[in-house]
Amino acid sequence: MTFPPTKRTPDEARVGVYRGMPFRQYARLNALNASTISQFIRSSKRGAWYLNNHTEDWSPAKDDGSLLHTKVLEPKLFKRKALELDIGPTAKVAYRKAHEKYPDRIIVRNGKMDWLHSMAREIYSHPVTEPLLRDHSNPRELTIVWHEKAKYNGQPINVPCKARIDLYSPEHQAVFDLKKLREDGGIKDAFSKSIWNYGYHIQAAWYARAAQKAGLCSKRPDYAWICVEESPPHEIDLYQADASMMRHGWSDCKRGLFAYTRYRITGEARGRSNSIEEIELPAWAGRED
Repeated sequence: MTFPPTKRTPDEARVGVYRGMPFRQYARLNALNASTISQFIRSSKRGAWYLNNHTEDWSPAKDDGSLLHTKVLEPKLFKRKALELDIGPTAKVAYRKAHEKYPDRIIVRNGKMDWLHSMAREIYSHPVTEPLLRDHSNPRELTIVWHEKAKYNGQPINVPCKARIDLYSPEHQAVFDLKKLREDGGIKDAFSKSIWNYGYHIQAAWYARAAQKAGLCSKRPDYAWICVEESPPHEIDLYQADASMMRHGWSDCKRGLFAYTRYRITGEARGRSNSIEEIELPAWAGRED
């Protein structure tokens, strides 16, 4: 069965491993990704809206993250295409016009070049991340498209899926994800909460699955985060998802996969609640019976 294209992802997703695919092209692939799964886990109604209406609106935080990824993971591309312009940190209109005028360039807003250099310098000087990044045989910004098997009403279905991996290390048999964080965001307790709040465990399981499906490894790889704080002195923290987190993440992925498949077949977008439920005060409220 072939799913019809959605409004947001009209391009056919052909199974394979792609190096150098631009992010805009990746975003248009008609295939399931971790972000969409996270929405379908919440409800089919939310997932359907996200699939058909969500757009990647520009924001300073998103743009800074994208710039950092290119600077660290694809330094030659950054050097060749970076264009520094006198655009303020929240000037959306000017930023959009710059992208329209220079569609093939990487726009760097005013004052961001030195910031990018300082962050990249810290990452490249770290004893763990330096050899990972200096080894250019380690695949990076890798687009992977595969089919995941699902069932609906007993009918087997091949679901087109996609992922975009920041960095894979054959030596470590691990996928690495680069995260830009706010000050103290890399402290262990804080980042653990972020993993749960933002569904990073779902992304971890999905990307590990993608690496295995792509043949990068024979079994599920490890998954690790390279966390760098955006404010000086740019503290770097490294974390690896434990086995329990990966199991939890993959369990959630399967739930999201089923909800997505059901919606793409039936068009039925169920809301979070379909009946009246009894509710009580939270446990910390200390109610009296």
